[in-house]
Amino acid sequence: MNPLRLFDYCYYKIAFLYEDIYLEHQKELAGIAFLSFFQILNTITIISLIFQSTFVRIIPEFHFFGYIIILIFNYVRYKKITSYSKLHERWKNERYNLRVFHNLLVILYIILSCVFLVIATS
Repeated sequence: MNPLRLFDYCYYKIAFLYEDIYLEHQKELAGIAFLSFFQILNTITIISLIFQSTFVRIIPEFHFFGYIIILIFNYVRYKKITSYSKLHERWKNERYNLRVFHNLLVILYIILSCVFLVIATS
């Protein structure tokens, strides 16, 4: 199984939700931006656990530059390597039970990204 598949599905669902709510054509960029945000939260969490939380307070520039690096990586991945339309074709006909399970995984990923950051930095 491709380890990036969870991120692919998160990107797809965030972009899909953004389009449903705002009816705009910027869904791909919104998906990339939000996915990058949650990935930088995970990165900060892991680094703060390794360096006993002092890293987050000492080097705040890491947040910004780390976000930019992850944003560029995700932009290349979801604009050049694969695309929203390819992911849509892959998941548009998924069974209802599987779609509910995947949606729960996305929600769990988002919630745990925030919760673990709070726990790691407190």
